Amino acid sequence: MPLIADAQLLQWEERNGKVQAQKIFEVSGQQAHNIYIKVNYWLIEVYNSPEEILKARLENEFLKGEVYHPNVFKLDNLDNAGLRYTFTLDIKDEKVRFTISNVHILHSYAHETDDDHLLEFYIKKLSKGKDTTARKVVESVNLFADSLLKSFETHLFSNNYYVTKEDW
Repeated sequence: MPLIADAQLLQWEERNGKVQAQKIFEVSGQQAHNIYIKVNYWLIEVYNSPEEILKARLENEFLKGEVYHPNVFKLDNLDNAGLRYTFTLDIKDEKVRFTISNVHILHSYAHETDDDHLLEFYIKKLSKGKDTTARKVVESVNLFADSLLKSFETHLFSNNYYVTKEDW
């Protein structure tokens, strides 16, 4: 069941009390091994140190990472928020499922006030009524996640092939 009513915003779904966003990409004619290689090249392009963020991998089938981005968005003049999240990429022949979960919003003053909240906290505040901060947080997380998914999709469906040692 979608938790965000705005049609333009990314849909977060609740599962076991936690929210996650998920998108399945159909990659016709591609074997899992080839998709896995493309996914790894995307990780190299997007993250400074992909090996540091990867917490689990199953060759040609699965990748799981935990990522932290400081100062991803500005909430007001004094508060920048960072983002910590988990992503999983489930890979099989002709398909990839990209899941973003365990989204934490870390305010710039969190070290002083322990203000680290899961995205669920803001979605629940927003569902109870107008809350400007909650709306800003949810919209900012949606924009970030949407940008990440679009980057992944663009890379996955591009015809760019990387130069390997054999090509030299």
